[in-house]
Amino acid sequence: MKSTMKISFFLAAFLGAGMLSAADNFNNLFRVMAPHGDCQIRRPGQEAFEPVLKGKAYPFGSLLKCGKESDMVVTFSEQDAVRVMANSVISAELDREADNRRIVSLKQGDILVRLDVLNTNNSVIVDTPVGRCVSMVGNAKMHLVTTPAEHQLEIRAEASCQVKVVGPQYVIPDLVNGNAISISMPTDNSMTTIRDIVGDYRIFVNKGLEENPDTSSAESSNVLLPVAMSAASTVKIWREKAPIGGRLIVSVLATGPDGKGRESYAFAVGQNSVVTQSDVFDDDLPEDGEAAAPAPTATSAAKFFAAPASDDSAAEPAAPAAAEAPAQQQDNALDDFLF
Repeated sequence: MKSTMKISFFLAAFLGAGMLSAADNFNNLFRVMAPHGDCQIRRPGQEAFEPVLKGKAYPFGSLLKCGKESDMVVTFSEQDAVRVMANSVISAELDREADNRRIVSLKQGDILVRLDVLNTNNSVIVDTPVGRCVSMVGNAKMHLVTTPAEHQLEIRAEASCQVKVVGPQYVIPDLVNGNAISISMPTDNSMTTIRDIVGDYRIFVNKGLEENPDTSSAESSNVLLPVAMSAASTVKIWREKAPIGGRLIVSVLATGPDGKGRESYAFAVGQNSVVTQSDVFDDDLPEDGEAAAPAPTATSAAKFFAAPASDDSAAEPAAPAAAEAPAQQQDNALDDFLF
């Protein structure tokens, strides 16, 4: 309630001051509200940053950053806003090929997202090095740590929030009602580690070349492998080009909250066939009480998919990936969420 009153107050004052002559002023510009501390922007074509001005409209394609103990609110419409927190960097882009969709590209740090509950057409999405947050409504908190070696993203959804995350070889269709997840990737694109922090939901491993497969009919899909998640469970996805044909080979290991392996698969991207751990390895699966065997590696699985790749699949780029890192401990309560 406090957050809603504050955003309504700011927008009412903003409109009352005559700074928005029409709603479609947001079509080609965004505005910065409530900057505190060291908040700067670099506009398209400029080499240097300059301090942001409260209530000023700026062009898409700009890079924004907040220094120590600083924050600002970036507004994309009367209902959609992102609060950029201290020591954080974003860019604000306009995708003119997708009905003027707004793209917030998170480069580093923390953002708090508040999107209209009617944002069903992806009018605002959040891009990160490990995946893209789409079909977003309500409030979410995102924390990204980027180093020369890896990227680690943490997403926390408020009770009123729904987020769909789409990344290389995976789709997370519904983060809702306080769900939280950590996604890590090394910069060499060799693996992705997805760790459930809070909540029960499903991850779908994408076997095909579809960038954003439909998860509504996932049960009968030839493209998606469902993996059930619960708190502290993990999915690891390894990628490697096959030595013959260059096709992208993917292996997957799902572990439970106890760290023991539950499911493992391997497949060639774009092919329907999937092999399990027992298919890939000559030795038997471990007996009860024994340590779980490792997941099938891309190298060991490649012999099952030795057919030469088509031109399209040979050119398929390896997607980003990451080493597993412990999730940062944060308060689950998102009080005073955006403002």
